[in-house]
Order: sequence, then C-alpha cells, then structure tokens
Amino acid sequence: MSSTSLALERADHVAAILDTAAQLHLPEVLERHLGSHGLHRGISNGWLATVWIACMLSEQEHRKSGVRAWAERHGHLLERRLPQPLRPVEFSDGRLGIVLRRFTQTTTWEALEAELWQCAHRKTGERVTGVRLETTTIPGSCPPGRETDAEAYLRLTLATAHRSGRVLACEISPHPSSAAGARALVRRVRSLLGRSGLLFVGGGELAALETRAEIVAQGDHYLVSLPADAPLGEDSELRRRHLARPIDSDGQALGVGYEFGQPLEAELAARRVSWTERVQEVRSPSLMCREWEEMEARLTKAEQALRALTPPPGRGRRQFQDEAMLGAAVTRVLEQFGVAGLLDVCWHREEKTVVRYIGRGRGGPMRPTCRETRVCLAIQEVKRREASIQQARERLGWRAQATSLPAQVLPLAEAVAYCQDDEGAGRGPSLLRDTPLQKALQHVRREDQLVGLGRLLMVALWLRPWVHHSPPDRAPWADPPLHLAEAGRTATRYDERKTGILDPVGARSV
Repeated sequence: MSSTSLALERADHVAAILDTAAQLHLPEVLERHLGSHGLHRGISNGWLATVWIACMLSEQEHRKSGVRAWAERHGHLLERRLPQPLRPVEFSDGRLGIVLRRFTQTTTWEALEAELWQCAHRKTGERVTGVRLETTTIPGSCPPGRETDAEAYLRLTLATAHRSGRVLACEISPHPSSAAGARALVRRVRSLLGRSGLLFVGGGELAALETRAEIVAQGDHYLVSLPADAPLGEDSELRRRHLARPIDSDGQALGVGYEFGQPLEAELAARRVSWTERVQEVRSPSLMCREWEEMEARLTKAEQALRALTPPPGRGRRQFQDEAMLGAAVTRVLEQFGVAGLLDVCWHREEKTVVRYIGRGRGGPMRPTCRETRVCLAIQEVKRREASIQQARERLGWRAQATSLPAQVLPLAEAVAYCQDDEGAGRGPSLLRDTPLQKALQHVRREDQLVGLGRLLMVALWLRPWVHHSPPDRAPWADPPLHLAEAGRTATRYDERKTGILDPVGARSV
C-alpha cells in the first residue's frame, strides 16, 4: 500500500514574484550582464539574484544569512520554478557575496540599467517626460569610530519616472554632497532616454546652482524644492502679504502662494549660461498644521526644561548662585528647542544668612563665628510671548520652489500639484526609509558589499510595480493545481494575502 505525504508551504507572494520575473526574463537579463565563472556549477548568478530579490520583497529581509533558511522553507516552490535542482550550497554567504561583487562593476551596472529600461519600455510603451530625483543616506558604510564623519556615508540618488514611479537609474556615490551624484545621474538618465526636453523634479540634490545651470544648458528643465534657508530677498514678507493668492487644481485647494522671476547666470566649463528662473512660494495647509504641532511640542518641552533648571533645594540638587550662569543656561535651552524669542523667563534671588563657627570641632560659647550669605536663584515664571508666537505662526507652512519652465507651459497651480503629487507618492528611497531595510543596511560595513546590495535593491524596486499591476485575468501566483493523491509529491498551499514590502498598508517589521 502506497503512502501519500503532504507538506504545506506558505507561498504568499513568492510565486507571484518569481513568475513575474520569469515572464520579464529578469534572470536571463541579470545573467547576461553579471555572468558566471567558467567553473561555476549549479544555479546561475542571474537566478541567485532573482531568488534573493523574491526573498527581499516578500520578507523585508536583505541579509545573506537568512536567504538559505528562507529557500529551505520554500523548497518545493523553488524547485518547480528553477531550471536546476536545489543544492544546500546554492544560497550560501559565499555565493551571494559573489553576486554582490559583480553588481559593483560600474560598466556592468549601467548596461544592466539600460536593458531594464528597454524591457519596461517595450512592455508599456511609456514616454517619460518627467523624472523625479530623490536622495537618501546609507549609513552602513560608516566604520566604527567615524559615525560623525560626513565622508564616511554613501549617498543613494534614485531617478524614477513621474506618475508611474518606474525606476530608471540610481547612483551610489561617496561624495559628501549629493549634488555631484545628482549631476552624474541626470547625464545618465538623459543618455538612457535618448532625448532632451525632460523635466527633472527634486529637492536639495538639484538645488545647487551648477546643477540647475547644467540642466538648462542641455535643453532640459527643472522643478526644484529650494532649501529652507534659500535667500528670497528682504521683501519676502511683503510679497507674501500682498501677492499671495489661493491656488487650486481641479477643484482641490492646494493653499496660497505667489511667484516672481529672477535672472540667473552661472559659469559652466568655461561657458556662461544665462536663464530666467521662476521662484514660487507656496503655503500648504497640511504643512502649516504639521509645523505648528511641532512648534507647540517644542514650546512645551522648552518650558519643562526651563523649570527643571532650578529645582527645589535638596540633597544632590545644585543651585545657581550666579545670574550670568543661569542666563546662559536659559539661552542654551531656548536655542536647543528653537524657541528663542518666544518665551520670557523670570527668576528671583533668594538670600539666606547662616552663622557658622570658624574652624573645625564642636561649637561653644567661646568659639568665634562668622556670617555667611547663601544665594539661590529660582525660576519663578515662564511666559509665552503670544505676539511673537503669532508672528512665527504666520511664517509656518511656506516652502519655496523654482522652475525654468515658462508660465505658459507650467502654471503655478500645476507646478504645485506636480510637486505635491511626487511628495505623496512614497516611492523610491522613501521606501527604504519607511521599512526595516534601511535600518538593516547599517550592519553592512564593507563598501563594495553595500554598493552591490543597494543596486540589488534597485532591481527589486524595478520589479515591484510589475507584481502589483499584474493582469487581472491571470494572477501570477495561480499555478496549475496539484494532484494530492500522487504518491511522494509535496503540495503547496498558496496564500494570496500580500505580505512584506509588497503590501504598503500591512507591511510587517522584521
């Protein structure tokens, strides 16, 4: 009598990821660029990287040490999809480390980026007119003892297509400033798309004058969020008061704002570039409420810290006796919480005269005495300057942006909606910041492994939209049913519940 063994495997989205990657020929593309050693045996580097990407997307787990255990849990599922049988050594740390080293080759990575974009373009026919750049910091390259050294961190700059959010290219550079990496990425994106007239949208990575001048000189345009300390002129408050008007797009209120033009010049490679820039200042209601809540929290914490400077006399509690020292401590607290000029601190001086015996020993009627005056300063009241707070509140919620497009092509309302749409998309490096992946990257110390891992994550981001937007007529995880009565076969239970990085709402923490 034959026996039937039944083993249950939880697949979740693993089958969907692997099937989608196979339909897009991702393993073949990766193998064509990464390659394998002539003596390599077993699964190719292309399939090793694809399976690792599936582990990342489904488990939010990037570590090499966890891939082997994950592959063992999904052994039957992987055996049905991989071209060769699995061996215990396939997903060892050594083999995965070789994959990351091959990702670190710059020429290989740029060629791989180009083919991934060509693959996406053939499938969707998307014509990219806007490119969003965003930069994040990878602290994993910081060795012990250099946590405060800015040059010890890597900068990851990601370029994605506007609206669709598809990954175009990424740049991982050790530059202290993200401007150099952004300029290199802009050149590569322009070469990748093979056209000019693109609109580059970004923040501080594009705000450098040299970067803006280079974009204009190549026939492209920019829409940049300026830093908070960007000079807008001494009459900025006057313009806000008299020129600001409501801004709405498609019946949706976006806030109030205004714009003005200013001529700019820059020296670029022995060539002077001149253009007219439109500077726009916009006040967003949501940003104003958020900044007001932050200011209110800082005021509350500052009040508590100020009152804690002069606790009641007691054992172990040191008292201020010099008003200059207390005033300096109050100033430090106000500057620490960023509320200088918003709080008034009043303190009073207490003096107490104490009679003490001169010298050591027990006192007596014939012992000489002296009088000692002890001074104790105590904060009596912390009051808020309501007028100053109201003036500071009127300055909240304003942000500045600049563009080289004329008003006929990109009106103020469309420019504001363009930026707000990108800010709320939550794509790209923000995905790394919002998940445990960035925290896990802090444990990677070798720079070559970190660069390779960052580029592997970018391939995972490239694959992610295809899994989300699979055709409704055939779910990519819908495999032919297994006959459970077959002897010696292992059945796989497929669960369509989204998990991990694929589900932005129900993402699990690792």
